[in-house]
Amino acid sequence: MIRSFCLKPNILRKRLDTVFDFVRRGDYDIYQKPLKYIRNLPLIKPELTPGGECRLPLIYDIVGWAAYLTECGTKEDLAKADTVIGYIFNKEYQKFPWGYGIMGDGSGRTRSLGWSVYLQDFRGAPARKNPLKSMVHVMALLINFKAASIHP
Repeated sequence: MIRSFCLKPNILRKRLDTVFDFVRRGDYDIYQKPLKYIRNLPLIKPELTPGGECRLPLIYDIVGWAAYLTECGTKEDLAKADTVIGYIFNKEYQKFPWGYGIMGDGSGRTRSLGWSVYLQDFRGAPARKNPLKSMVHVMALLINFKAASIHP
């Protein structure tokens, strides 16, 4: 069953390509000037959420890739994933607010964007209510990637 799943193009590989295309640039300037009516909330640049598709790494990407890439990933896929993991380990990424912030849909409406990837107490990451649970969960996912195992 896994082998037949691996042979089909899927959303996990599409997400890997989408996220990799953004993070390989090493760009941590993801916010735009806030709108008047949401002044206190970080507003993500619209080019990072074209058509509502987020180009930033989400925790669910890591969950999916940890399962999929170990069984179905090519060397190129694994290298892309390691680039994404390296982006997440950067102190600039860890300074982003929980859930990234607010994204626009182009019509003037906004939505909350969430599911960012943080390492509790790592280089300035925001604190969580249950830090041990969060850290163990993230570590269990990241251990599947070479970039996480060699990162200082």
